[in-house]
Amino acid sequence: MCFIVRIGTGGTGGGLSGTAGGVARLRLAVDHDERDLGTGPFRIAIETANPAAVERAVRRTGDRAATTDPESEPILAIDRRQFAGDDHESVVATVEGDREGYLLVRTVDLELEVAYGT
Repeated sequence: MCFIVRIGTGGTGGGLSGTAGGVARLRLAVDHDERDLGTGPFRIAIETANPAAVERAVRRTGDRAATTDPESEPILAIDRRQFAGDDHESVVATVEGDREGYLLVRTVDLELEVAYGT
C-alpha cells in the first residue's frame, strides 16, 4: 500500500515554505499474526498513565457487547492494579465465562520519503 501526499504547494502547505512545494511518500506495510489462546475466562491488563480514560473505553466496549444480548449476565469486571516493576497503574479487565480467545498481533512498518522542489 502506498499513500502519496502533496504538501507545500503555493506556500500554504504544512511544513514547507515558498512556492517550490514538495512531495511526501508514505509506504506502509502491515502484517497480521493471529494466535489462538484457547477457551476460558480471560484477563487483559493495560498499563497506562491515564487509567480513567482506559477504564471508560473498556466499559464502553463491554456495554456494546451487553446490548447484543440484554438478558445476559455481566461478563466484564474492571479493576486497577500496580504490577511490580511498572511505572503506572494497569487497568485489568476480566472477561468471565468460556470464551474463545485470540491475540491479533499487527506489525506496521512505515517509511517516509520527502522530496523538496518540483
